[in-house]
Amino acid sequence: MSESAQPDLAYGKASSTVTGARYTTLDRVQPGHTATVIGISGDADPHVIHRLSAMGLVRGTEVTVLRAAPLRDPRQYRFRDTSICLRGAQTSLIDVELRGEAGTDHE
Repeated sequence: MSESAQPDLAYGKASSTVTGARYTTLDRVQPGHTATVIGISGDADPHVIHRLSAMGLVRGTEVTVLRAAPLRDPRQYRFRDTSICLRGAQTSLIDVELRGEAGTDHE
């Protein structure tokens, strides 16, 4: 498998690799892993972008995937001292940089 594909953290879907960093969307991050928000897709409706930003999903926010429903949707996330369930349609719009498993040092 090429260095640019990272299915181990992405439910079998590849994420891109740029100079060692791994980028994907939040819906592809497995439970137990943490990612840092790098932006919200410009393809999203303006009201969706506003709502996600108002919740605190802005550049630099670390998000931990806590768990998934039996069919993977919705999933529970923890960020900014809150826990919330979001659907894949919403989290597929959030671009993230993968960090690794929750509670581990990744630097």
